[in-house]
Amino acid sequence: MSGTVKLMMDGYYGLLPQEAVCTENLTPFKNLLPTRGKSGISKLLRPLKLYQTPYHSMQIQYSNNMLYQSVITVYDPKVRKHQYKGVSLSDMFGSSVKGSVLAESSELILDMSQIAEEHAQYDISPKKVFDMNDHHFATLLSPNTSLDVSISFKGKANIPTLIKSSSVVVHRYQTGSGLVEGSFSVKIQNLNLDDDMYIQYLELIPKKFRMYFHKMKMKLNDQLIPLPPDFTIRTGLHQGAPNEVSFNLILPSNATLLLQYSYEKEFLTFTDRPPDADRGFDLPSSLLAYAPIEELHLDPTLMQFIGLLDAAPSPLHRVYTESILASFPTPDFSMPFNVIIISTALVSMFSSQVFVQTLKTYDESSHS
Repeated sequence: MSGTVKLMMDGYYGLLPQEAVCTENLTPFKNLLPTRGKSGISKLLRPLKLYQTPYHSMQIQYSNNMLYQSVITVYDPKVRKHQYKGVSLSDMFGSSVKGSVLAESSELILDMSQIAEEHAQYDISPKKVFDMNDHHFATLLSPNTSLDVSISFKGKANIPTLIKSSSVVVHRYQTGSGLVEGSFSVKIQNLNLDDDMYIQYLELIPKKFRMYFHKMKMKLNDQLIPLPPDFTIRTGLHQGAPNEVSFNLILPSNATLLLQYSYEKEFLTFTDRPPDADRGFDLPSSLLAYAPIEELHLDPTLMQFIGLLDAAPSPLHRVYTESILASFPTPDFSMPFNVIIISTALVSMFSSQVFVQTLKTYDESSHS
């Protein structure tokens, strides 16, 4: 994990920016569940099916003595060879949902609110038990019973055109030349033309980067502005907590905020480097939460107490930046092996000659 930091809201937050794909990655996650993946919705967590998806994410949150686990996956019906004709749980996950004996009741909710009937005609099997909202269907599960929900489209469904873009867009990238010094830039855009946005930003930077926070600059629509009053900076510890940058502010409508800060990469020993040192280090994504001011209905002085990482339902929408792959100066790791090979060759040649000369016997009769 790329460091864990203790936040002012009495919580801990950590990110794993990159991990090799392995079918055993799900085992510790499922072991936290009461059914261990044997029944309930966790039965859908099958590694071979999950890692075939274009995108998946796992998240664990602990708040108010409650453990929240979530898995987000993106399935492409075209990739799964359905051509939008239909899809079911068994097709996507390789299994149906089985009711858990440890739960008093279970619900399987299908949100179809983004698919209007004029864009796609569909049938759901089994039939809905009750409506939660417009185009929301829920089916009750009883223990020891299985359920396989399927959707069949009548004709071609124009699903990709229904994807809505975020009102706030954030990008993070690195600039500069060379392998020692550089800078990070964070660009936040409010695409909404009418509403001001309240935003919270959190970024964790590994201690391998020596940050020059005194050179930090913030611009609003290309105009230099002072840092907000609640701008928080925490320097990290070697082999410990990473650097932390967080702030809250109100971003005007149709505005662009740019944050820039410089860094210098530390000298690393060979024990601090990953197995594939030439690849570099992965920096975790930054977290941005936002919501229109009108939806919060709070005094601006109280907005800082809204939990950025609360597991409970929150009016804030979360978006993440891209992860960054940073290259460090890498020595020639083959030189120690060359020295070892040459040294052992010389020692073996010397020891073999000493061994031969010590144990060699001479025939005295041949010299008489």
